[in-house]
Amino acid sequence: MFSQTRGQAAALKSAAILTGVILLAAVFLIIKPALAQSEVAAEVPADVPAAVSLPSESATEVSSEPVLTSEPTEPTESAPTVTTEESTAPAVAEEQPVSVEAQMDSKVTLQDLGASNAKILPNSFFYGFKRFGRAFSEAFTFNPVKKAELKLEHANQELADATKLMAQQSTDSKTLEAVAGSLEKFQNKIADLKNLTQDLQKEQAGGDKNVGKFITNILDQQIKQQKVFELIEGGMIKNMPPQFAAEMIGKIDAARQATAENTAGVVTDVVKDADSLAGYFDVAMQNQPGSEFKDIKNLEVLKRVEQFVPEFAKDAIRQAQDNAFKRFGAQMKKIPVGERAQKFENYVNGINGDGLQQMEVFDQLENAPELPPEIMGKMETVKDMAARKFQNQVEQANQKFDDNAQARPALGRYFSDIALGAPDVDKLRVMEEMRKRVKFDDANLNQEMDNQRSKMIDNFQGQFNQPDGQGVSEEFTRFSEQMAQRPDPTTFQLMNAFEDKMKTDPKKLEMLDKIRQEVKVQFVEQAQKEPDKFFSRITTNNPDQCQ
Repeated sequence: MFSQTRGQAAALKSAAILTGVILLAAVFLIIKPALAQSEVAAEVPADVPAAVSLPSESATEVSSEPVLTSEPTEPTESAPTVTTEESTAPAVAEEQPVSVEAQMDSKVTLQDLGASNAKILPNSFFYGFKRFGRAFSEAFTFNPVKKAELKLEHANQELADATKLMAQQSTDSKTLEAVAGSLEKFQNKIADLKNLTQDLQKEQAGGDKNVGKFITNILDQQIKQQKVFELIEGGMIKNMPPQFAAEMIGKIDAARQATAENTAGVVTDVVKDADSLAGYFDVAMQNQPGSEFKDIKNLEVLKRVEQFVPEFAKDAIRQAQDNAFKRFGAQMKKIPVGERAQKFENYVNGINGDGLQQMEVFDQLENAPELPPEIMGKMETVKDMAARKFQNQVEQANQKFDDNAQARPALGRYFSDIALGAPDVDKLRVMEEMRKRVKFDDANLNQEMDNQRSKMIDNFQGQFNQPDGQGVSEEFTRFSEQMAQRPDPTTFQLMNAFEDKMKTDPKKLEMLDKIRQEVKVQFVEQAQKEPDKFFSRITTNNPDQCQ
């Protein structure tokens, strides 16, 4: 009797387990496909826009912000005006025509992200089933490369769905909670990839070439993801009421920074060789869709990743950057001589993005070899444009959140982003370029920029510390070489700023004088070697630098 009861209990337990498995499979095999089918229906109802874009200020304007669409969207030249992030910038002498190339390089489609045009969005009860289906498929995918690709795909779907939901309902607190939750899920999916790096390394050591394809893909997707964040943040600053935007700006910035940091961590954990890593960065940039100017935008986005990578990876990024500048120069030479300069200026005027990072790209591009003289002649103009863009971004955000203490800390990123990481001569040059070109109406903003510059110079002073009886540090040697490579007015102004900080330290002043002498030597050598190109490169529109 007892054994019979035990047998019946075991049978009931087995039946229960079997029923659970059947229900789980039903969810995965029936409900999940049904939800997926609803995302790609042939006809989209009129109340659900096919394009995932934040509302523009005018329906007749063509936005230069990146737009998510279910199908690739071709830019049009017939639009009468263009809306850019710097729309409140001081007027230029003539109205700039629409840059088709800028529109092309700003946009990201759903196809680019590998995402579907979802009709069930994160604020729906049924979205939980979609997340369950994703988690189920990830759990039962055992190949590390395929699992990593799946997590990246699911992360992109969360990002696309959050963007679309915010575009549809940007003034509802519950909706914004759902958007914030989706952005957090996106962050977590990218962060989860870090847990797979050891397995990816083993697969790569075993000869699995798909690991390299994944590294290229995650870098490719990082460029696109950062463009999407530009869409979200730019539209939010313009169109969302301050009380709602204040709740979101910190979360959006956190997601933006976290995905850059985690992507940097994944690729540098798997790929330890600078030359190989440079190749992956290079291929990811070349694979981006866009115009002949696209490397400018790609490098701007890559700057956000660069601040989170170790030193060997920075060398890899510099290699990839040099290759990108060579490609850019070659592309510019294909444009008729009489059109190059104006097309370049129109592109920079029309492209959206981060003014600080664009300034860094232009400052480095200015020193690139084989750049056509027509493009070189526009460098001061495009630097001024980047500075105006930065100024407008800061002033618009400052005005929108002037009385909102919750949002104020997030606004600091407009200044602090450039000061992140180890001391960097390139970023210090950018701060100097901005300080000389930007004058805010708000004295507090000018003071904040001066404070950030002072902090950056203080950080560099540690490289002048020389222990007794020891030679010059590697950091100081690298700093000296970087300064000497650019013997221009910005470098001399920075040395004057260092001198002001070191007045009471004779040893540091002596070391600084050695750098100054080397810069002067390089000035003479470069002027003698290529006088026309050199003096074109160091020409400035800034009266403070004309000394």
